[in-house]
This record gives sequence, structure tokens and C-alpha cells, in this order.
Amino acid sequence: MVKDEKERILATRPPLPTSQALLDAFAKEPARQAARYDTLAKEMMKLLLGVPGAYLAVLSLRADHKFIMQAAGLTLNGLAFASWCGATFAAFRGLFPRVYNVMSDVAYRTDDFVSTGKLTVEEFYRRAARFKAGCLAWSAILFFAGILLHPRSAEYMPRQKANSYQ
Repeated sequence: MVKDEKERILATRPPLPTSQALLDAFAKEPARQAARYDTLAKEMMKLLLGVPGAYLAVLSLRADHKFIMQAAGLTLNGLAFASWCGATFAAFRGLFPRVYNVMSDVAYRTDDFVSTGKLTVEEFYRRAARFKAGCLAWSAILFFAGILLHPRSAEYMPRQKANSYQ
């Protein structure tokens, strides 16, 4: 340091309590995301198991089985149930834990960090939440595809008039 240059002391103060609370909540958020996806997967399982069961109960009580027993009806029913089974599998896949190779003593990566092929704690939480979100997204897509593939779903779709000018 040059003698002519005066040392400059920076004034600092501790963070405000509200700022500290926000920083603490931000630091805990990645860990909470995985728990939220677990709760969502449990709720989706109720829906995924309830809808096909209710559909089968209504179908078995219905007196009109003509369309359902035709080849087109059987194919659409098979595709709908296959889609619902895929949705259930995707939700289960997101619900059950996976094994990750994690360095439990390293919270996050810095610029001088040497890669070892293992995840840091922060990366672990982010990757687990991203995996669960992907599984639950596929589960929702497959579930609604099963509803659309249902052979009677065309009856409930809005119909357009063929020629409204006459």
C-alpha cells in the first residue's frame, strides 16, 4: 500500500431483521421444494387411483355396453387405462427416493472448486426437486391423455355446427 493513499474504512451494519428473515427463507427453499412435490404426488395418487376405479364402477353399472364392446371401444379403453397406468407409475417414480452421490460437507460450488463428480448439497436439493417435478408433469399429462382417450369423452366435447349459414 502506498503511504500517500489513506486507508478507507467502510461503514457496515448488520442486516435488518426482515432482510435476514428473507435470506434465511431463501436458503431453506430448495429443501422445501422436494417436500412440496412429495405432498403433490400423494394427492395425485388419490386422483390417479380414484378416477379409473370410479370409471370402472360406472361402466359396470351401465346397461349400454354396445360401443364399449366394439373393437374401437376396446382399443380406446385400453389406451385410456394404459395412459392412467403410466400416470400412476410416473407419480410413484417421483414419490420414491433416488440415490444421489452427494458431498455432505460442501454446501455449494465456488469458482475454485475442483469437480469430483459428486453433487453439492445445493445441487442435490435442486436436482431432486427437478426430477420430482418432471415425474409429476408426465403423470399429469398422461392422466389427462387418458381422460381424452376415453371412448365416451367425445360425447362431452362441444360440437360445432356443420353449416350455420342455412
